[in-house]
Amino acid sequence: MVIGYIAATFGLSSIKGRALARYISGYDLLLHGIEYALLAGLMLWYWSHTEWGSSNFKRAGWVAVIICAMVGGLNELWQTQVPGRFPAVDDAVANVVGAGVATVVYYYGKRGRIRKLES
Repeated sequence: MVIGYIAATFGLSSIKGRALARYISGYDLLLHGIEYALLAGLMLWYWSHTEWGSSNFKRAGWVAVIICAMVGGLNELWQTQVPGRFPAVDDAVANVVGAGVATVVYYYGKRGRIRKLES
């Protein structure tokens, strides 16, 4: 599922020109943040069902943010090959911020569930 989601993000980035710009004008950075928050959330959800992710949820969060940063950076570089598309540093930053927000929400949500089980 995670690989399919990443492929979909690259597919959307492969749309030539500014075809999507008229629909998302003004919301671009917010949508980047949401897109990569969902990616981080998918990774964390998947890892939470493995021994590694369930026992190391802080580490899993950091790994999710790093992977999202790498995928987002590669996606921005990919756009240099698509006619009419241009990479942007602010898009890459929004990607990382979105992944970071999802990770923090995941961490505190997980921590809260653990505390409820302990009490």
